[in-house]
Amino acid sequence: MKFILLAPVYNVENYVDKFVQSILSQTFSDFELILVDDGSTDRSGTICDLLSKTDRRIVVLHKKHEGLMAARQYALRYTKMKYAQPSETTQQYIVINLDSDDTMKPFALERIHEAFSHNPCDMVIYGYDRTQNNKVLHTYERQGLPSTIISDRRKLYVKVLIEGGYSTLWRKAMLLQAIPDEDYSSYYSIQLGEDVIQSLAMYKAAKRVMFLEESLYNYEKNPSSLTCNVHQNFFDPEMTVEREVEKFLIEENVLTQEDWDLFHQMMFNRLSGKIVYIIRMKRNYHEKLDCLHQLSSCAYYKEKMLSRKTDLQEMKLLRRTAHLLFQRRPLWPILVLGGRFYPLYVLYRQGIIRLKATGS
Repeated sequence: MKFILLAPVYNVENYVDKFVQSILSQTFSDFELILVDDGSTDRSGTICDLLSKTDRRIVVLHKKHEGLMAARQYALRYTKMKYAQPSETTQQYIVINLDSDDTMKPFALERIHEAFSHNPCDMVIYGYDRTQNNKVLHTYERQGLPSTIISDRRKLYVKVLIEGGYSTLWRKAMLLQAIPDEDYSSYYSIQLGEDVIQSLAMYKAAKRVMFLEESLYNYEKNPSSLTCNVHQNFFDPEMTVEREVEKFLIEENVLTQEDWDLFHQMMFNRLSGKIVYIIRMKRNYHEKLDCLHQLSSCAYYKEKMLSRKTDLQEMKLLRRTAHLLFQRRPLWPILVLGGRFYPLYVLYRQGIIRLKATGS
């Protein structure tokens, strides 16, 4: 059993060496690390080339910049061509998609190897910690719970697509021969949520999925990463990811009515989060208003947010407030201007600042 680790690299010169060292220090050593330099404009590509000269298990591919999803697919195509398996071989290859500004814990590959060896399955999903500058900010909340294996389609989809928290590719290890061939080129423009779209076909192809309740990955808080940068270019007014998830679930046709009710509640909360995303964007007043207009004009938003009865009390306060203000266009200026106070709200929620009551 050999691991094939795929990692797109784009302008992460301050992180990529630490990432690679976390791979080279794994207690399980049978792996190949494929670094895809996605047209970096900093020293990332050069650093990758230098690292490849120190260890034969590192392979570096260079390509023009097309985005994260394109880089992942480029690496996967290379892997499938290189490790196409003749029928007589018994060698198994396990593919893991990683982010080059994160790190793996030293025993990660060993634990995943044990999981595949002792529990026949096509995919293993593991836990992670949120970290920054070698400090753990949030530990994996399910650490230590018994691992489970799911083969029932309905139970799997409810867990990963409705209960949520499993969308990222870097939480998944999957047998190479089980990964389906898909053309995602029409989705290359999507910069946030692309992991969800790629995961759908993987969920469908996996006959048995193991949930390994152990933190094996460090998700690094990188201020320059896509997920940390709130930018207008990342806003998808057509809600492509949400549409694709619902389309997938409809086609699979395994959910109960109760499941669909939970799905719509989850989607309602998710779409309200879009409003919060807009008011947090690093854009001027008029650009934010334009995004709000695009959102209000989206047919999918109207269907999910305006035509269904949903319990607002199930939503977090900030999203509930944003949703209520958004429903009245004359209040949009208040909504946008209120976004300026979002950093203070975050500090308040984290307990860094407190509201001091005044006596009468």
